[in-house]
Amino acid sequence: MTVDEALAAVRAGDHAAFRHAIGACEAEVRVLLAAMLPDRTRVDACVHEAFVTAYHRLDGFRAGREDGKAWIVSVARAVGMAARRAAIRVEQAKRPHRAEIEASLDDELMARVDRGLGKTMAGLPTCLAQLHEAAREVVVEHYWRGTVPADIAQLRERSNAWVRVTLFRAREALAACLEPGAGSGGDRGSHPRKDGAHGA
Repeated sequence: MTVDEALAAVRAGDHAAFRHAIGACEAEVRVLLAAMLPDRTRVDACVHEAFVTAYHRLDGFRAGREDGKAWIVSVARAVGMAARRAAIRVEQAKRPHRAEIEASLDDELMARVDRGLGKTMAGLPTCLAQLHEAAREVVVEHYWRGTVPADIAQLRERSNAWVRVTLFRAREALAACLEPGAGSGGDRGSHPRKDGAHGA
């Protein structure tokens, strides 16, 4: 069942069909929100919120005029932007100068995200393939399978810090790869080392 078919089924009363839409879109939504949110611990909650929001806004989906998957990702973008701005407001109360700098980057960030939405769909597998093996495996384990970093660290006999740094570098590499005009292949300084290590 395609995303468009799943959304049509939900509209027709088969609410359980929305699970197919979630399964088809969750990876892209997670990568998008991970790139947007300053607080990585908020990714899971925002992914959940994005799908709940999409479900309740289904009447706004123009079947036959827009792609279902792209529509869900656009809803996730709006949720992520709201969460990002809320986080910046909290940060502003704590550290005004740093928050002002982050807020000033929002337009640039969202332009980058908007330019990358279409390519996220088609280009994500290629960008994943360009990651070093250890980074790619950690990204798949965390974002596709939902394994928490502490469990990944235990499974790979690494430290929690190593997993966090590997995920951070992988997100940076994916964001750079999804940027329109980015070249394919080559080393982007944000890639983890070939062995994926950054301390133990």
